[in-house]
Amino acid sequence: MSACDTVEQQQEGERKSGKVKRKKVKGECKIHILNDDCLMHIFSYLTKRERFRIERVCKRWKAVCLDMWLYQKHLDFTSVFPSSSETLPFPSSSESYLDMPILEAFLKRCGRNLQSLHLANRPHRLNISVHKIIATYCKNLRCLHLGGLPVTTFGFRFLLTISQELRVLNLDCCLGVFDKDLRRMFRGCQHLESVTLSRNKNVTGKCLRFLAHAPLKELVLYECNSIHPGNLVSVLRELKSLTSLSLSSCDRVSLRDVPVIIGAAPKLQSLSLTESFSFNSTVVEALGQLHDLISLDLQQNYAVNDQIMDAITRSCLKIEKLNITGCNERIRNTGYVTDSGLRSLAALPNLFDLSMSYFPSLSDKALEAVASKGKLRKLVCRGCQTFTDVACISVVTSCNELELFDFSGCDHVTDATVRVALDSVKLRTNSVKLTLVVGGTRVSKYSAVKKNPLLEVDFSDLRTYRCRPRFVFDHCFPPPLIEDFRYRDVWDDDDAENYFDSDFYLYNFDSDSYLYNFAHKE
Repeated sequence: MSACDTVEQQQEGERKSGKVKRKKVKGECKIHILNDDCLMHIFSYLTKRERFRIERVCKRWKAVCLDMWLYQKHLDFTSVFPSSSETLPFPSSSESYLDMPILEAFLKRCGRNLQSLHLANRPHRLNISVHKIIATYCKNLRCLHLGGLPVTTFGFRFLLTISQELRVLNLDCCLGVFDKDLRRMFRGCQHLESVTLSRNKNVTGKCLRFLAHAPLKELVLYECNSIHPGNLVSVLRELKSLTSLSLSSCDRVSLRDVPVIIGAAPKLQSLSLTESFSFNSTVVEALGQLHDLISLDLQQNYAVNDQIMDAITRSCLKIEKLNITGCNERIRNTGYVTDSGLRSLAALPNLFDLSMSYFPSLSDKALEAVASKGKLRKLVCRGCQTFTDVACISVVTSCNELELFDFSGCDHVTDATVRVALDSVKLRTNSVKLTLVVGGTRVSKYSAVKKNPLLEVDFSDLRTYRCRPRFVFDHCFPPPLIEDFRYRDVWDDDDAENYFDSDFYLYNFDSDSYLYNFAHKE
């Protein structure tokens, strides 16, 4: 009989007799003297894989681990699988994937009290029965991220049983979701605050009217090319609590629709109109109505010009975050952002986060004007080939609260900026750390710059080459072989009913070597 089993027997006897004082058992490991609360605190520092691993040590440790899972409120798999597998289209081993047995093993342990489940954008081998597993074990979910998972109409019905308490629903790139499916879901979701339906060609927007009763605050419709503007406008007028709207790359939304959409939601605090939208004077006037706007994303929108910038600085004085990355091309003689437009941003009293990458002709003086207020905390200006040390030095000396300055790809910036940044952080009294991203510049990795805990120099080159001015990329990115794949083409509801009739989806691999191999995978 092992020492561990001896300890377990003695503890069981103490519980039955009501004795509190423990006698030391000969050969007992010191860690077994600790009570369950202490063990639980120690085990809380372990990774999820290690917690599976120590369940096999003894019955007591397994019981403690299972109790720990009951306190789990949020579950994602960011730290479970190797990060390198995220960058590979086909990870090299099955352990690099989240699959059905592993997911069920997790949900069996913590699904009862789980409030947030994040499965989006993970390398996986999950099939269409994933919805039934989630509905079986997770009855109290408030936040559900299913981005990229296989979805069918029949499988989606299982989620209706847990929709009552949902606050956040993310269906990014769920190609099998249609209006009628979402109509049923939204009808039962009385408390939804955030909905994401990105990269979906099936949704026309008819389902959105069933959100009118919900206290919705955020709506993301990125690359929803079938969204009908009329359906969208009608529901926006009903959503009195909406503060964040993303309509990026929605091809069906035309120039004349944008002012109507903006006018239907005048209390917006966050707005994203990237890539495919054209602006005219009517749109400019509509932007002027958004007096509560705090965050505005216009990246890759070639219609943005000095007129737009002037309208923003005159009417949207509450803006804290602005993204005009890639607004660098002249189209239809509308012009583009020049030094004058950039200087006007100095009039925004609360601007602290500015992204303005890939501008080919802005001068140092324009950037100096923006930095002169000293309010910037984050500045990203990648690939701006005309910026020199003059502008960058002005930024690091003027902005004492600056946390991130990314000027990767600015060819004319040298070690001088880093040296001045070092002198600048030495004078800071707020202990704010500054990170400089200097990849693709003339800053040398071997420059003699003393280390300082308030300054980090990152030599990563974060430029996106296809976003550079006048970069032709048609030959670099050929069109996909399958442009409009739908799950309905290969799977229908009759097949789904036959599949779900059985309980095959319950794998019960807990004591199997499969789960053991997962737990011991480094």
